[in-house]
Amino acid sequence: MAKILDLKKKDAKVIVCFYEPCYGAVFPVGKDSCNVYNIKYLLWCINNKCFMQRFDDCWDYRPIDIGPTLMTFLQSNYLVIREEKLANLKYRAIIDGKDSIQEIYGIDHSCHYIFEVYFGNHQSTIDINDFVLEKTDYEGHRNLNYEINQKSMQNKLKNLAETQVAKYNQNLSDKKPVNK
Repeated sequence: MAKILDLKKKDAKVIVCFYEPCYGAVFPVGKDSCNVYNIKYLLWCINNKCFMQRFDDCWDYRPIDIGPTLMTFLQSNYLVIREEKLANLKYRAIIDGKDSIQEIYGIDHSCHYIFEVYFGNHQSTIDINDFVLEKTDYEGHRNLNYEINQKSMQNKLKNLAETQVAKYNQNLSDKKPVNK
């Protein structure tokens, strides 16, 4: 939060905190080790340059210039992305000899893509449940909403963020983070 407040003072118009928590999962932490599962990325633009910085409980990372693609997409489509609702996973099943549509409203284990967006004085959280973007459920039922969800702006945002995070992490391989 301190970094976000500092960026606001430096006139960053849009700031995004992105992370991917998985619910229902257990991550072991060894004795005298740090939790590398609590990874967050901060994205911002100042003076037409966009940056990304990784934060976790183990290391300090430097910001890296990432180019404008992700932030331009988010700014251009912010209202649609913020209001968009992905369709729940639906599948066709035969129940009591009748063809029916079943909808899954929740699941005990899923990963989410969380975008905390600070747009001027407005803050919103966009939560994209990865489960509803799957082609099939865990039992192999075909998701009838798969095509609709794949075409969504939220899915495009998620895919851009994944690509950007992969590039960022690849760029870190030749840099040595400073141990906390």
